[in-house]
Amino acid sequence: MGKEKAAVEEYSISHSNLHWIVLSTSALTLILALVTVPMHSWMNDSGTVEINTPELQGKQVEWELSYGLRESISHFGEEVELTEYECNYSDKECTGIKNAGLVAITLIIIGSLTCLASIILTFVRTIKGKGNKAQNRTALIGGVLILLAPLLWFILLPGVFPPIEGMHLGLAFYTALVAGLLGTVGGIFVEAYDKSEASA
Repeated sequence: MGKEKAAVEEYSISHSNLHWIVLSTSALTLILALVTVPMHSWMNDSGTVEINTPELQGKQVEWELSYGLRESISHFGEEVELTEYECNYSDKECTGIKNAGLVAITLIIIGSLTCLASIILTFVRTIKGKGNKAQNRTALIGGVLILLAPLLWFILLPGVFPPIEGMHLGLAFYTALVAGLLGTVGGIFVEAYDKSEASA
């Protein structure tokens, strides 16, 4: 009787820890993914150019071009210009970048909502002390969707590797990638642990 009680207590402690893993990975995945949506550092390039005008003869001016999911931002010296992706159908590069951004935003939003559902389900299961394993699966699904966002965005960009000549993948891309990996690995770990406990 004492051994059974100890086993039950150990099981409940391990699953309590499991809930915290689901909560922490889902919350971090959700936050990191949403932060990348308004960022203009998905892809960028920079350099210097020499200005040959009577006023600025030979002056070196720094420039930087950064792409976000919905718009790009360019810095030329002290001038800053924000450009939304309002494209003509004939402009294949612009429409390609715009469509890639829309796909990524859609996946991030759906993945984030799925992670939020996982957090809510985990709280409900923790409070009630029972329930199904839906929060584990939703955590995994949310992570996979968010992981697909930067990968599909990159694949759908016009051109070949690198997607646009001279451009480099930026902080937002890698942040979204880390968010997706975190959610996916966390979901796989928890799902595998639950299955091993059920078969034990």
